[in-house]
Parts: sequence; structure tokens; C-alpha cells
Amino acid sequence: MFSVPVVQDRSLQIFLTTVGKDITDTDNSPHSEFDWIFKPEEHYYLSIPMNDPSQPILRAVEKALSAEMEDKQRSIEREPSSLEVPGKVVINRRPESLKREMRELEEGYPAFREALKLIINGLCYISAYPDDIETKWPADTPSPLLEKIMNPKRPKEATRTESKLISMGYTKIHFCGKAFERLNKNSLPTGREVKAHWRRGHWRNQPWGPKLSSRKLIWIMPVIVHKDKSESLAEAGHIYYVSEEKE
Repeated sequence: MFSVPVVQDRSLQIFLTTVGKDITDTDNSPHSEFDWIFKPEEHYYLSIPMNDPSQPILRAVEKALSAEMEDKQRSIEREPSSLEVPGKVVINRRPESLKREMRELEEGYPAFREALKLIINGLCYISAYPDDIETKWPADTPSPLLEKIMNPKRPKEATRTESKLISMGYTKIHFCGKAFERLNKNSLPTGREVKAHWRRGHWRNQPWGPKLSSRKLIWIMPVIVHKDKSESLAEAGHIYYVSEEKE
């Protein structure tokens, strides 16, 4: 799961989290509801400044990671080894916590980069094709509450019910791509002969409008180039399936 808010200082804040699981002790007794304090779910968070629109997103992410690591290192150097309180000396464990956070940031970065591909492509898609989006509640949303939203009996009942669902941890999901069709069926001539191969799908910053003065994102679908040059391709391309997990 991920959350991508944009804050006032034009930074893109990406928060990746895992799906929590019910954990039991060796005697099979359930944990306390407060055990998350001691055993938090694994997550990865990075705030990415977006002040330079021309900067490639990956470069912005790498700079953000470097800045975060440097900031934590400076904090470690500033932290005292111990804290004095009346009659006692308390060992300061904050530097150890910062070192652990730095290690987790570094170790989790490769997985974060891979997840970033899905996140950025998703953001581009819902921005470029807002009409191809269906928003609905998850499959496990309580049906009685959904009924109150769909057929409210009193004014503001739907609004209050939605607020209740959000407080219970339910969030509407944006499903996109159902009505999407191929945008690029033919390869462009290049003047040179190459063997049949798949051309990767990619985003194009397409000129449009009066005198082509504006730009908009369009998605160029994967396509087989020079399909007639080969009887068949060994690989049928990559097909990705994203679906809700069902128990």
C-alpha cells in the first residue's frame, strides 16, 4: 500500500507500508492492541522536493535520499552521549536510533525504486486519462454501510457514513485502464532494418493546442516492431496483473 500526498512546499511525500498481520505469542495468545509501538509495521518514507519540474524524478529521489542521510548524520554528530538529570546520568540512545533509521533507508531503497515505477506511472495515468478511472470502495467494505451511502434515507447520511468508513480504515480505490485501448499500433519508419522486437511502453510529452504551444502526457502502448520479419517472438512481452488480495 502507498500514500502520495503533495504538501505546500511542493514536495512529493511517498509512504510505502506493508499489510499488517495478526501475530501471536508462542502460547498462541493474541498480542495487545498496543504492541504496534514495540513491533511497528515495516514501511518506507521519503519526501521528494519537486521545485524543479525539468528534473528527472529518479534524480530528484536520489537527491532526496542523499539529503535525508546527510541530515541524520548531522543529527548523530550533534547528539550528546548522555543526558544529565538531577542525581542521575541517562544514556542517550537517540544516536543508535538514527543509525538504525539510516541503515533501513539504505537497505530499503532498491525496493522503493522498483515501487516508484508503479507509483509514478499510476500518477501520470490518472492525470492524463481522468475519464478512464472508476472509484469504488474495497470488496471487504461492510455492505450495510455501503447501502447507506448508495441509498441514504436522511439528508447527510451518505456523508456521515463515508466519514465513518474512513475512520474505520477504509479508503476508496481508483481503478483505471478498463476502457483503455491501444494508442500506437504501427511502428514508425527509422530508415534502418532491425529484427522483430518489443518496443517498451512509455510516456510521451505530446505537443497539442494552438500552434502546438501546450503539452500533455499520452501513453504509448508496447508494440511489436517489424513483426513481419519474424515468424514468432520467443517472448510475448510482459503482462502485469494488479488485483485485490482475497483470503
